[in-house]
Amino acid sequence: MVLPKVQVEFNPYGKDPILLAPEASYKITDVRLEKSVGKIVPDVIIESLGRKILIEIFVTHKTGSEKIKHIQSLGLSAVEIDLSETPRDLSIRDLELLILSGGAHKRWLHNAASEKRKAVELAKAERMPITRRGPADLIRHVDDCPIAARVWRGKPYANLFQDCLYCPHCLDINELFIRCNGTRRRTT
Repeated sequence: MVLPKVQVEFNPYGKDPILLAPEASYKITDVRLEKSVGKIVPDVIIESLGRKILIEIFVTHKTGSEKIKHIQSLGLSAVEIDLSETPRDLSIRDLELLILSGGAHKRWLHNAASEKRKAVELAKAERMPITRRGPADLIRHVDDCPIAARVWRGKPYANLFQDCLYCPHCLDINELFIRCNGTRRRTT
C-alpha cells in the first residue's frame, strides 16, 4: 500500500516542512476491519514494518475532530483515504487499486513519527515572549531577535507580523510567545 509522504509541519508561512519519508509503498503484514482501539473503531487497521496504522475511509463525511483527538491520544498513526468523489459503480479491482495506490486522495490524520520529531525540534527552539507595544497595544514585537531582523537603540527585535511570521527560524506562534531556532549573533 502506498502511504503519503511524512513531513514535519511548522509555522505555515515561515519554515519549510522537514521531509521524513517520501510517498512510498509499504508491505502490509496484517489487516483488521472495524476492530476497536481504545475508545474508537477505525475502518481498517493495517500492520506494516511492525507498526499499526489506522485507516479511515472518507465516503460521505471526513473523520471528525473528536476521533482525531482519540487517535492522537493513542499515539498511533492514521491515514484518511478520500473516496468521496469515486463513482459508486467502480469495480472491486479498480477500488482496490485506488485504495492501494498513491495520490492526493490520502492524507495523514496523525503521524506519530512526525509529531515526535516536531516535539524534538520545538524543544530545541527558544521560547521568546511577544511584547505588545504602541497605541492600544496593537503592535507586537519579539525582543532580542537572534537574527536581528530590526534594531532599535542597539537592541535587536522583530516585528511579529512582518518578520517572525515569514521567518524560516520561526517554528511556532501563539498569542504569548514564538518558538525560534535562530542562532544568536555574537556581540564583541
